[in-house]
Amino acid sequence: MADKTESYVDPNHSAPPTIVFTQSEINDYLNFLELPQYCNLSPEAPRDVKLLTALHQMQITKVPYENLALHYSSHHSTNLDPKFIHNKILTQKGRGGYCMEISIFFCALLRAIGFNVYHTGVRGRNRKNGVPEGPFMEVAHIINIVTFPSGEKYGVDVAFGGDGMTKPMRLVAHEVSLNMGTQEVRYELAPIAQFASDHKLWIYQYRNQKDRPWVSFYCFAEVPYLHGDFVLMSEWVNRNSPFQVDFVLMIKFLWDGKSVYGKKMFIQDVLKQNDGGKTRVVRECRTEQERIQLLQEEFGIELSEEEINGIKGTKTELR
Repeated sequence: MADKTESYVDPNHSAPPTIVFTQSEINDYLNFLELPQYCNLSPEAPRDVKLLTALHQMQITKVPYENLALHYSSHHSTNLDPKFIHNKILTQKGRGGYCMEISIFFCALLRAIGFNVYHTGVRGRNRKNGVPEGPFMEVAHIINIVTFPSGEKYGVDVAFGGDGMTKPMRLVAHEVSLNMGTQEVRYELAPIAQFASDHKLWIYQYRNQKDRPWVSFYCFAEVPYLHGDFVLMSEWVNRNSPFQVDFVLMIKFLWDGKSVYGKKMFIQDVLKQNDGGKTRVVRECRTEQERIQLLQEEFGIELSEEEINGIKGTKTELR
């Protein structure tokens, strides 16, 4: 008689993901986002692309991409707990977080509202003069994937900084979306050179004019990651990523009441603004006092004395 093989079944395998927010916390955050009036969040209302798009756009225009905790703090680290980030955004005026902070929080929010969503790891590319080039690197970014009852899937990235998508993108190869100004974005489904196989990944691409070639920003697979995976990654990024360690960053998209029309980008000591066309320099800082004043006047951020002292003696301090 053949041996009977029994497979191990995790008793929690089919359990739904944990909802980390109370209804009161959800309501507080949705009030903060100031969603358009057409958004219906009643229990019986559909969780559709229209609602997802509104949540995405209000998130990126209300909550900046920023890495201040890595520079203006005594611990120089980030906290990926969704409740901590919820409290940070609502109580610390003008604050947001960097990619893993904001996307993990946003995934938890979408899940609490009723969307079917998970996050996965992303491989980016190094840049030269702001343009991505060369091979895809280690996993150091994050994207959320939302699946609808129809089977359609959308990529949702609310924390890629100034080059991020301004609305959810359907996971369909070569479907072009207008992003901001004349910039277009799309996904390609193709293998990457670093993998010794023909396994295909989703590749996020952009071009700033229709007559220009497509440039690949990052790639990812439809593989769910655990929260702990990003905790480990974040520890590495906090200490080793030149983009995070060597620069104070603050990027926020601009909303005119109908659409995302521009963005403010503060990198170390220079504030630039793009209103959907050409990028221009708005302000420059020479001292820490000037940078602290800029954060307050341009982004509404008031740093505490303890936070201000945290940057003293570090390589990102303006002297």
